[in-house]
Amino acid sequence: CLTAGLISGCGNVLSQKIMHDDDDDHFRIDWGQTGRFVGLNMIVVAPALHFWYNWLARAAPGQKTLPVLKRVFYDEFVFTPFYVPTLMGMMWLLEGVDSKRIPEMISKEFWNVMLVEWLLFVPLQYLNFRYIPVKFQVLVINCAGVGWNCFLCWRAAAQGQQQQQEEELTGDK
Repeated sequence: CLTAGLISGCGNVLSQKIMHDDDDDHFRIDWGQTGRFVGLNMIVVAPALHFWYNWLARAAPGQKTLPVLKRVFYDEFVFTPFYVPTLMGMMWLLEGVDSKRIPEMISKEFWNVMLVEWLLFVPLQYLNFRYIPVKFQVLVINCAGVGWNCFLCWRAAAQGQQQQQEEELTGDK
């Protein structure tokens, strides 16, 4: 869990730096955002993935192609379409977004996020499930998660900024 927190924190800080407005010379880390992301990864993500990967290894045991493809299928096309939007919603909720608006925000981002997720993680999970022992699979995903977390933070921040602009235009808050 600590490793997941450290890695996700690095991904979050990196995404903040990437999204930083170059016109503003002074970059400041939003430690609140980083803390929320780290906490969510330590408390929810790491334990969920640990138990999920162990279950997958028992449900479709073996390193041959068919059981590995079964695990990839269950992971990417059964678990992930529920898991990723849940995490996005939790993150926005922790950031103070009105809970009534979160389903709409998720629906706007769902396919963008899932397509990138599948492009990255389907081949990675095949390799992970085929060649990496179960006890190290979460670590592999956490390492790949630095880039993935940058992407998620970027998409969540972009949706949050759009939400804020819409609220300013309509006078809602």
